[in-house]
Amino acid sequence: MTVLAELSISTLFAVVFSDLRTTRAARRIHWSNPWYLTMERLRKPGRTVNLSVRLKTGTEVVGSYMGASTETDPSKRELVLHEPLYFRHANDAKSSKVEDWHFIIFAGSEIKYLSVQHVGEIKQPKAASWNYSVTAWLSKNWSK
Repeated sequence: MTVLAELSISTLFAVVFSDLRTTRAARRIHWSNPWYLTMERLRKPGRTVNLSVRLKTGTEVVGSYMGASTETDPSKRELVLHEPLYFRHANDAKSSKVEDWHFIIFAGSEIKYLSVQHVGEIKQPKAASWNYSVTAWLSKNWSK
C-alpha cells in the first residue's frame, strides 16, 4: 500500500511539474480543418468571405461563402456559395454572371482547390470600441 501511495504522489508531482514548465503556447493543440480556419475563424466581424472554387473539370466559380459542412473527410464535405455568382469555363478567359440562381452547393470531392478573400471594412462604433476589444480578447484567449 505504501509503494502505491509513493508511486501515485511521484506521478502527480511529475505531471504538475511538467505542466508548469511547459509554456501554454506549446501545449495548445486544437484540431481544425483549413476550410473552417480560413473561412470562419480568421474572418473578422463585418467582413464577407469571397471564394474562387476551382473544380476538377477546370471550371471556376466565384461567389460569397455561406457555409460548409463539418465532415472531417474533405471529399465528403459540402460547400455553399451565394450570389453574386460568376462562372468561368476551363478554356474561356471571360467569366459570366449567373442571374437566376441564388445559391450553389459543391461536393467536396469535385473541388480541386479554393482561393479565399476577406473583403469589407471593419466598422467599430466609437462608443463600443472597448466592448469590441474585450470581446475579441475573450474570444481569442478563452474560447479555445
